[in-house]
Amino acid sequence: MTFIHETLRHANVEDLLKEIHHSVVEVDGDGNCFFRAIARAFGDQDDHRRFREGAVKALSSLNPSFTADIDRAWSTRMRADGTWADQFAVKSMANALGVCIDVYKQMLDEKRETSGFLYQRYKPEPTDPKFDAEECSPDNTIKLLNTGGDVHFDLLVDQQTIKGRANGDETTRP
Repeated sequence: MTFIHETLRHANVEDLLKEIHHSVVEVDGDGNCFFRAIARAFGDQDDHRRFREGAVKALSSLNPSFTADIDRAWSTRMRADGTWADQFAVKSMANALGVCIDVYKQMLDEKRETSGFLYQRYKPEPTDPKFDAEECSPDNTIKLLNTGGDVHFDLLVDQQTIKGRANGDETTRP
């Protein structure tokens, strides 16, 4: 599995966003939020069902050492509307789209206050010899914020994209 992680010490979401120069694009919290955030990166969060199905289909392309812990019931559960995404769904989505997915996961202490963030990068398995899975650039990376103790995902958009859209530049991808 191509996956890296690192612990980031920030007191709150605002401090994290300031450091990484991103803003939150909120999506609906209905159990489909991961798929909604991914769909929003490509246009419309209401297209989440297509992305969910793509992640389930892409599971078969993953390295067997990664998928050994997944049973057939996973695919059935994950196809159901409202089922929360897990690490297998995130990795599978990275493969389906051929992009890197960076997740900033909020860590909570026993008082449910932010104690930092876990940065996780999910890289696609290379299916094209020309694609180097080690290369994750802003053009092939989707960034997500995972908050509430692993409960909700929102899309993160870089400040340059926001400025470009404010100036009427529609070519900038979220």
